Amino acid sequence: MFRTSRVTAVCIAGAIAFTACGGDAEADSCEEVVDETLALIQNAIDQASEMSMADLAAEEEPAFVAELETEGAALEERAEELDCDEQQVIDRLDEIDVEEGSVGELILEQIRSEGLG
Repeated sequence: MFRTSRVTAVCIAGAIAFTACGGDAEADSCEEVVDETLALIQNAIDQASEMSMADLAAEEEPAFVAELETEGAALEERAEELDCDEQQVIDRLDEIDVEEGSVGELILEQIRSEGLG
């Protein structure tokens, strides 16, 4: 079961990586981009944490992963326009609320080791 959770965490982290470089497309500063990115990551972790092991083991991606990817293009563009550094997000990952041993912890581990992009 841990292996399945790890695979799902990697998929969710990948979806976050696609979107998390951005944040709110209306952000005026990198700090705002980082704040929005952390909120996006927290939301993804909260949704993943509510899933059952059967849902996590399913071959099909959770619906919210597709939503993250859909929102991502404009958000990533804004971060690039502002020349934001993903390290700003990684440095603040400790602000994300996760339960010890949860899929959320695996997602954060994946982001820390692989980065956002």
